[in-house]
Amino acid sequence: IRRRLRQLGVRAGAARHDTVSSPGWGSLTQSERKLIPLVVDGLTNRAIADRLHVSVHTVNTHMRHIFTKLGINTRVELTRLAVERGDIADGAE
Repeated sequence: IRRRLRQLGVRAGAARHDTVSSPGWGSLTQSERKLIPLVVDGLTNRAIADRLHVSVHTVNTHMRHIFTKLGINTRVELTRLAVERGDIADGAE
């Protein structure tokens, strides 16, 4: 996913003003934030649940809250926001 975003010209830290200042980002809980790098790495909700030792239902709930708070609808949008904000290392594969 990260490679494809770079091919599309999305760079870490190259956020547009509207994505950086999104009021929803600051409202994410620590538990919700833990999911973001795992989503960026392409893990499924089941794999995230296994990795974090929580239920799939918990992951589904956190994902729904993340999407609502950030005003997004897809994992790709979440990945783009995370990379643009610089919250995810651009060089990691």
